[in-house]
Amino acid sequence: MPLPNDGLRAVNVYMIEDGDGVTLVDSGWNGPEARAAIDRGLAVAGAELGDVHRMLITHMHYDHLGQADELRRAGAGEYWLGEEEKGSFTILVTDPVESRLERLDQLEAHGAVALAEKGRASDGAVKEPLTWQPPGRWVADGEQAPLSDGALTAILTPGHTRGHLCFLHGDRKVLFSGDHVLPHITPSIGFEPNTNRLALVDFLESQARVAALDVELVLPAHGEVFTDLPGRVDELTAHHDVRLDACRAALSEGGSSAFVVASRIGWTRRETPFEELNDFNKTLAVWETAAHLELLAVRGTVTRRVVDGTTTFTRA
Repeated sequence: MPLPNDGLRAVNVYMIEDGDGVTLVDSGWNGPEARAAIDRGLAVAGAELGDVHRMLITHMHYDHLGQADELRRAGAGEYWLGEEEKGSFTILVTDPVESRLERLDQLEAHGAVALAEKGRASDGAVKEPLTWQPPGRWVADGEQAPLSDGALTAILTPGHTRGHLCFLHGDRKVLFSGDHVLPHITPSIGFEPNTNRLALVDFLESQARVAALDVELVLPAHGEVFTDLPGRVDELTAHHDVRLDACRAALSEGGSSAFVVASRIGWTRRETPFEELNDFNKTLAVWETAAHLELLAVRGTVTRRVVDGTTTFTRA
């Protein structure tokens, strides 16, 4: 499914043949190109939108949830969303503008003053009003979505968002991993309306949880399918160990904000300098850095302080 303004360019939406219809995993970004891609994909199985029994949404981010309610209104079945996403969903639907401004205030508290000011001067990436109806079901950890050949079990995997779900087909040993485990990149951590200061703590615990599953095939939300789930989890964990060391090493003796630390380390697989990132990815970089520093504070290797409204970290 095409994405209009994201470096990834696409998100994977999966179609599962399900008796006399289909079940979708995720829905894509809302827009005419994504809708056309849904219709083309359904046609491959001789199906149309009215044959969609349900949509299982892995998490709140717009490239996964954005089209779900639009498809429901156009004739698809209900969409399901993890119950731990209620906070973010309520914030977005109640007052999306205020939600964005609050996140920008938090960004400023992490030292990114100029970046927050730019954000306040813009109208955000999503231009339409967020008028979704609530999901047909708020999905709990361990809840099952029945299929004609078994069931998909929801696996709560917080970190990328509070309520991120993977879906496991235990009989077929297939895991729909959403953004939790991706084949080539690591997902952003904690970038959501209902912010979670300890998102990286949750993410690493969730990685260990999925690594223990009996899985032979992983179907991620970005990139191609892959087979070695424990091996990829080991790589992601090692990546964050490296980032934790880099973040701690980048701290000044007198303490630094997440923004300052983010500006001192490289980004993406190419180690791109912070100043070469666009504003959206600079924002993600600051959140990512803050998540790493918060984990270091939990582990006791850095000290966290709030001074005059700015959060700073110092090597312990």
